[in-house]
Amino acid sequence: DELTMLMRLNDPRIAVVVMDSAGQELPSHNESAESALNNRLIELGFSHVVDAAHVIKREDSELLNNIYTGEAGMFQGKKDNAVEFLVLGKLKTDASNVSIPNYNGSGMVETPLTNSRATLKVNVIKYDTGDLVGSFVVDGVGVGNTEERAKDKAAEVAAGNAAKKLEAAFKKFSSSTTEGLSFTISADDNAKLLQIINDLRSISSVENIYIREQTENTAVIAVDSVQKPHVIIDMLKSHTKLGVFVEHMSNSSCKLRIT
Repeated sequence: DELTMLMRLNDPRIAVVVMDSAGQELPSHNESAESALNNRLIELGFSHVVDAAHVIKREDSELLNNIYTGEAGMFQGKKDNAVEFLVLGKLKTDASNVSIPNYNGSGMVETPLTNSRATLKVNVIKYDTGDLVGSFVVDGVGVGNTEERAKDKAAEVAAGNAAKKLEAAFKKFSSSTTEGLSFTISADDNAKLLQIINDLRSISSVENIYIREQTENTAVIAVDSVQKPHVIIDMLKSHTKLGVFVEHMSNSSCKLRIT
């Protein structure tokens, strides 16, 4: 269910970008499609759905296109690490006049209406590694009294269909990923805090560490691991020269004091 998915994924930071070619040399952003996907993620319980404009190079169309096509050489070194997942879509729309049979003669008669079809391809990317978490293509159709309105309606339908697929992609990924654990760590000073986090990273069964909050001497971190907290702590004690004291522990969280 949604709660299990959120727990397994550690409620990650997610940014959504939908590029709209619209016949342009460089793609723009389809904000209505982005809003539809953002709203669905929020409905699912993700609380760190962030505005892509603030955290990634949203206006760098060349970079986003390279990320989209998986050209890792262009990807490395140019991105930032403010999100764990990037939902990157490409929207393509076309339009044609709506024609009806000519009841007073042969052939067809054009109407004032325009018919549009939208195709939206979405890649869900684990942002720190570039790994593809999910990929899907959806369609949408729309009719309007102008080409622009028809395309907007088609894009809206496609985005709605994509939102359902996006949910399925995250659920599938969460079911196959390692368990998400929460660690609250307090230390005597900032140097020891940074050291213990680095020591945690060195443990082989710890796959990823995300720093959620950090003050001068305290940090709240999310850890991806196949192990339970008590096993990780035993390993940590053998990997560090610092003193590790457990103040609280459960199956999914732990509070540590470092001296």
